[in-house]
Amino acid sequence: MSRPEVSKERRSQILDAAEKVFARNGFAQSRMEQIVAESQLSKGAIYWYFRSKDEIINASLSRIFERLLHDIAEQIESQRPVVERIMTVARRATEQIRNARQLAGVELEAYAMAARSRSIRRLVRGYFDACVDAFAMLIADGIDKRELRPVDPRKIAITGVALFEGLTLLWVVRPDLDFEEVLNDAAGLMLAPLVTSPALHTQTRETQVGQTRKASRANAKRKSD
Repeated sequence: MSRPEVSKERRSQILDAAEKVFARNGFAQSRMEQIVAESQLSKGAIYWYFRSKDEIINASLSRIFERLLHDIAEQIESQRPVVERIMTVARRATEQIRNARQLAGVELEAYAMAARSRSIRRLVRGYFDACVDAFAMLIADGIDKRELRPVDPRKIAITGVALFEGLTLLWVVRPDLDFEEVLNDAAGLMLAPLVTSPALHTQTRETQVGQTRKASRANAKRKSD
């Protein structure tokens, strides 16, 4: 394995450990010693890649945000109907949140820190702006193809991002909430007035119902397991 590959693997190992520590203790109460212990690396190895806990926090948040942005960027390149692409983003986002539920609290804690830390505020704002820009490109593509009514793509994108982040917050305080079902319903309700034809409206509803049923079955299976 080449040195760049080793460096990348070590950074990932450290960030994986840091995310577990942050999820358990929060940013403020987490210490470098805990990250060292969780990573099973030496303190020197940690400081070789990161000079401080703040640097690890920034790198960890950047990685979390990049994961969420990846799926939106992938759908921009797709040629499928825009409604399908947007619902795919919603589904994959719920899968990411569900599979790494403990990180939902980490992401939301970043919003609280953004009120006090200029560097975190820049990072969170960059994530928000990137999400809005990418989502707006999807909406604009749907308008260009006459799949969606003429609207302000950025306003719809801000609404969509706010919807997702708000539901994530609600899910953290209400863990019994069926996150997948609620998000699919909300996305369908947001898209229904925008589609240009009855056929697309039906497609939106069928996609919404299908994904909701799939999510409900998966949720029931997890509970039974």
